[in-house]
Amino acid sequence: MLNLFKEIFSANGYVPHGHCYLWQRELVSFHVLADLLIAIAYFSIPITLLYFIKKREDIPFSGIFVLFSLFIISCGITHLMAIVTLWYPFYWLSGILKIISASVSLLTAFELVGVIPFALALPSPEKLTEVNYQLQKEIRDRQKIEIKLIKLNQNLKRSNEELEQFAYVASHDLQEPLRTITSFTEILAEEYNDSFDNTAKEYLKYISSSSQKMKKLIQDLLRLSKVSHKSQKLEQVNLNEIVKEAIDFVSPSIHQRKINISCQVLPHIQGDKVQLTHLWLNLISNALKFNNNGLIEIKIGVENHDNNWLFYITDNGIGIDPEYQEKIFAIFQRLHSQHQYEGTGIGLALCQRVVSYHGGKIWVESELGKGSTFYFTMPKESTT
Repeated sequence: MLNLFKEIFSANGYVPHGHCYLWQRELVSFHVLADLLIAIAYFSIPITLLYFIKKREDIPFSGIFVLFSLFIISCGITHLMAIVTLWYPFYWLSGILKIISASVSLLTAFELVGVIPFALALPSPEKLTEVNYQLQKEIRDRQKIEIKLIKLNQNLKRSNEELEQFAYVASHDLQEPLRTITSFTEILAEEYNDSFDNTAKEYLKYISSSSQKMKKLIQDLLRLSKVSHKSQKLEQVNLNEIVKEAIDFVSPSIHQRKINISCQVLPHIQGDKVQLTHLWLNLISNALKFNNNGLIEIKIGVENHDNNWLFYITDNGIGIDPEYQEKIFAIFQRLHSQHQYEGTGIGLALCQRVVSYHGGKIWVESELGKGSTFYFTMPKESTT
């Protein structure tokens, strides 16, 4: 190995390259200056390329930039070696440096062939400008649409608030004349009952029955309009007590029917007690009302999910056609006549409003003749 190094750095009787120029001062100086300037240029180019790569790490094909830098540096070294060999005939060393330069050059050329197809696929500056213009146009269009949506949402919110206010005021104001009608109907029935024939008495029954239905409708409308008001005080509510109270409330109207109600232990939640009472009252009442079986079976339970509680109430009632399972939550949406099943068509709309107010969702799964299961969620962050 030592002998090899000696051989590489040995003159071995070779003549320095300067002899070819007859040691003419001007000619030798001219070649030295030319090679030196080329070497300086070759060394400055890769420094600039490497600086560019460092500052722009997102630039594609950074590896080819590194190979170009090495290739240019090796070329610069060969020019410096040309200066050395003017005075020192280290031609073996010069040859080795040229071999190294040739190897780097070939590797760069090989890698460049593989990069060319990808480089050609890059969009031109004109294409990038066009794409950028289109993106900016899409952004402007979307911003305009967002502004319109915001305005529409504001208008819709204002309309809903005005509608809720109207429903509240109208329902509230309707109670007074309704009380008057009911009161005078009762007076007529008590004081003038003997003066009326059977037809008149039947008419009074119709008036009294319709007044009670109107009273129930007005009360439901008032409850529905109050749900969206955020001023209600939230508190810790024991749902077990709420469900028990709801069952006790509807029990007198169904005391002649056989009922089997099972209920799991339910969690406490942060909510509006009055609203939650109406929610469970409506769901339990519907499970009992829309059921023609000799034995009514109702199961109430809850599932513990990651971020929320999933409550459900299952019955063995008449069921709901899949076609109407989303429509039933709309206000005044009824699937049966008053003669078949009494109601105002507001109960499930009220349930949906209450669940939405508490940050949850409600839906139903059902088949005709096979009962229904109503599900609704409540976020855990508002429960204990």
